[in-house]
Amino acid sequence: MMRFLKKHYEKIILSVILLGLGATAVWFSGAVQEAQSQANADIGGERKTKWTPLDLTPERKALDTFNKPPTVTLTGQHNLFNPVTWKMQRDGSIKKILVQGAAALLVTNITPIYYSIAYNRKAFDSYMLTVTPGSGRPSSGFSRLNEKDKTKNYIITGTNDAPDGTSTLTLSIIDTGETVTLTTNNPYKRIDSFTADFQYPPDTAVFNRQRVNDTLPLSGEMYKIIAITNNAVRVQDIRTSQQTTIEWSGAH
Repeated sequence: MMRFLKKHYEKIILSVILLGLGATAVWFSGAVQEAQSQANADIGGERKTKWTPLDLTPERKALDTFNKPPTVTLTGQHNLFNPVTWKMQRDGSIKKILVQGAAALLVTNITPIYYSIAYNRKAFDSYMLTVTPGSGRPSSGFSRLNEKDKTKNYIITGTNDAPDGTSTLTLSIIDTGETVTLTTNNPYKRIDSFTADFQYPPDTAVFNRQRVNDTLPLSGEMYKIIAITNNAVRVQDIRTSQQTTIEWSGAH
């Protein structure tokens, strides 16, 4: 027996290896068939084990920060490109000025200025009227019925003299084409223009009774008033020509 093993050991080892390879081939074939059967079962029906998706919420939030970056503020109180001005006050204190120029101007009041024509009295066939322009002093003078005077903005087109000495006048206003009635107690009035009062906090300055074309010194820059209405004032930077409208809440 030992002699047989010594003589044929190589063949015995080779036979064992071949048997192992054959067994492995048989097992592999069976495993492939089982895997194929399992795949077909998953395709044709519901998986036995449900797949649970990964929670990618943190990653999605990180991507959102790149898709929606925060807004960079370069105006207002952002001081990277808008340096803050510090000013010494009259009491010696230092004040930070965040806004200056026309943007810091405040309208505190707007006052209408009236153009008026008042009837005073009759003298013979003439009637004394007083005209008060929007800017300037009142002026009085006598006018007759249907008298045309280039220096006057009205023509008396009708009169009604009562027995008690009172009169009612009908006037045609030349620049507007209006027809109005005057008595001694009822003058003709219309808004001719406005004046405005201002405060300027950066310089603790106050400007009162300002009219169109007046100028305002604001933090070293000059601004011209170019329009005043019953609820707003528009000013223009004389150096840059930039215009700014300042609203007023107490409109007449």
